[in-house]
Formats: sequence, C-alpha cells, structure tokens
Amino acid sequence: MFTDLKFTPETAQGVINGANTVFTVAQPYVAGTLQVFLNGLLLAPDLDDGWQELGGVSFQMKEAPEATDVLRVMYRRIL
Repeated sequence: MFTDLKFTPETAQGVINGANTVFTVAQPYVAGTLQVFLNGLLLAPDLDDGWQELGGVSFQMKEAPEATDVLRVMYRRIL
C-alpha cells in the first residue's frame, strides 16, 4: 500500500538536556508526515500535546526532553 513512499526513521538531532526544545531531522520532510516518538511513545502533532512542525527540517517540543529520554522521528522525506 505504501511501498512507493520513502519514510525515514532516525534519532532526532539536537541536545537532549532538559532545556532544549528545538530539534532537527537529517533531511527536509513533507509537511504533515513527521511523527515524533518520545521513549517509544508516539506524540500527538500539536504543541498542546507534544510538539509542532517548524518547517524544513525542524520541530519544537512542548516540553524539553530529559537527558535520559530517547527522541526518535519518522517522516516522509522530500525526494
């Protein structure tokens, strides 16, 4: 069904230190396809519940992840 889509899973780039809330991905993503996982849990795509897209390769978390957290993303990259 989705065999023609190129989804890229990766670890988000940025300092995870309990203060930083802005992170990036390695390649530009198609708007609306970014998924953010904090410690394995999928977060809702709105700032009230977790995060928001900033465009291009960036997104912002509502709350800064702690140093022990794992922040992963999956997105459809722009080809």
